[in-house]
Amino acid sequence: MTRYSPSLVGMRRLLVLAAIALFVIGVVLYSTGRVAEGVVLWLASAAVVNVVFMIGGFADRRLRQAERRARKAGILGIATVMEVRRNGRFHDGSAYYDHTLSVELPGREPYVAVHESTAWGYLTVGRVTQVRVAADDPQRIWIEYDPSFWARSRM
Repeated sequence: MTRYSPSLVGMRRLLVLAAIALFVIGVVLYSTGRVAEGVVLWLASAAVVNVVFMIGGFADRRLRQAERRARKAGILGIATVMEVRRNGRFHDGSAYYDHTLSVELPGREPYVAVHESTAWGYLTVGRVTQVRVAADDPQRIWIEYDPSFWARSRM
């Protein structure tokens, strides 16, 4: 899930509104016969939209890098899927599921956590899989999708 800072969200909204305003003013000027000014404002609105996408791209890249670092630093453990249920959320046409997991980490007592993902086909009830858990938040779990681990654990 992408989490942007409130200031970044506000700046992107403001820029989108500015691009819409420039485009509308450009249409009005163009339709009243001031073609050159209208075209300039259309181009300006396109430039503003590009800036919005660039800000989003840089922010997404920074968030992905931070997520990769956190996952790499996570504690390796094992989880067993105890329950799978659809939670009603969708993203890009995929349904999200809540997976209730029994998580076992080295040197700690097993605990139950809920993990949200679209991987309903892989995370079926009874599935044993490797996980990484954030050291500072035991509810923040990443599934290590390794079919060979699952095959070995069934032997």
